[in-house]
Order: sequence, then C-alpha cells, then structure tokens
Amino acid sequence: MAGYRESGTRNDSYAEQVFTHLALSAGASEFNKDGEVVFNSPNTVRTLGFYKELSHYTPPGPQWWRGRDFYMQGRLAMMFYSTFIMDDLAIPSIAANSLGPNHFKELDGTNYD
Repeated sequence: MAGYRESGTRNDSYAEQVFTHLALSAGASEFNKDGEVVFNSPNTVRTLGFYKELSHYTPPGPQWWRGRDFYMQGRLAMMFYSTFIMDDLAIPSIAANSLGPNHFKELDGTNYD
C-alpha cells in the first residue's frame, strides 16, 4: 500500500478541489472567452484522463480528505492537501484523529511520527 497516491474519488468538494488544482496547472479553464461554461476543451479532457489514472492508485473505496489517515499511517505515498490546514499533519494533538483505525477498516492505527 505504500505506493498509493490519494486523489478524491468521492462525489464531494474535495474531489472538485483536487480536480481544479490539476486543471489549472494543465491550463484548463471552466469558461471560454465569451464566459460560456466549457468542460470539453482538450486541456480539460486531458486533465480528466489524468485524474482517472490517479484514481487507480488510491486506497480502496471512495476517497476524500480523510485520505490523510492513510498518509499519517505510512500507507500513502503522496496526497493533495491544503496548506491552509497543514496543522492537521504537523500538530500531534490534531493529527491524533488520523492515527487510529476509526475511519478505514484497512488501517490498524499507529503512533505519531
């Protein structure tokens, strides 16, 4: 499992945030020059393909921001996470919520490292 990479695979705002991050970095835009919604541009289609490929490497089941549990327990190689909430990873008392087996049956729990 150490080779997993986490991307949002649950129908929620986290998945949209991860997609938007990838789309913007690929030069995709949600609107054309006339302000019309465009979701089939070549860059958007390429981003969707890349996102789909990433989903093959995520832990089992729908993934969302709780994927940090896999990361904190050493079972996830990388993840998308906002720098705004990095204290979730850096402060032991806050990170403790991700160190137990409470959220995913595949995780046994671990100590903060």
